[in-house]
Amino acid sequence: MCNNKVIIYKQNPVIRGHFLDANNKNTLLSEFALDVLNCIYITVQQNLFAVHPKEYQERIKIEINIQTLQGLLLRKRKDIDDVKNAIEELYQTDVVLKDFVHPVSGSKYREFHTRIIESYGYRKEDKNTCDMQMNEIFLVNIMRHPKDGARNIGNFTPIRMNIAAALKGKYTKRLYEYIESVITIKSEFSLNMDSLNKLFGTDHKHFSRIVEMVKRSEKQMQGLFNFKYLVFKEDKLISFSVARKTKLEDFQ
Repeated sequence: MCNNKVIIYKQNPVIRGHFLDANNKNTLLSEFALDVLNCIYITVQQNLFAVHPKEYQERIKIEINIQTLQGLLLRKRKDIDDVKNAIEELYQTDVVLKDFVHPVSGSKYREFHTRIIESYGYRKEDKNTCDMQMNEIFLVNIMRHPKDGARNIGNFTPIRMNIAAALKGKYTKRLYEYIESVITIKSEFSLNMDSLNKLFGTDHKHFSRIVEMVKRSEKQMQGLFNFKYLVFKEDKLISFSVARKTKLEDFQ
């Protein structure tokens, strides 16, 4: 089970970006694959913290023990095959980073397309050891390097693993992480239909469908935040008002 003190650091271009399937269509990782991705964050950040992005001259191989990964997950009912299927799902999915700054060149991009996992395989002598080749650009987004001297090269949001894993539903998880990425900057923000479709990996033509998705997440969001939202049907826009509750650690 996840330790309540475990925090992962997600770069905002990942949280505020979106996912694409093999046909370049909006998609979203399954609820369980989102949890597995967060556990990969833990594994990488705990083992490669000291590696600076400028040192990525060669591909960095990540060694993942499936049983250890399974142990990080809240849902004990998931077996090893479920974890392996989630890794395959990550392999099949691309991510579009929003407002991404290249950590070495400093070039700025409104959107930057990349893979999550480039390749992976299970060792013949140990079927539970997965050697994973992360895409070097996505790996930069996993590494926590908030500062390089006086220059900021990271824009990270701390995500509490026990909260992220306990939330039910992939749309709720995405909305939670997005709120965490903006709440320290502003308590009110608005998202239009296009932005919400990208956030949730959908392609809804009717705004009411997206409103229903937010409504289904409302109870869980109110368990974490003082959470309110207003729907503007004509503008196809939802305006959110959020404030952190004082006893966030009490959330189970």
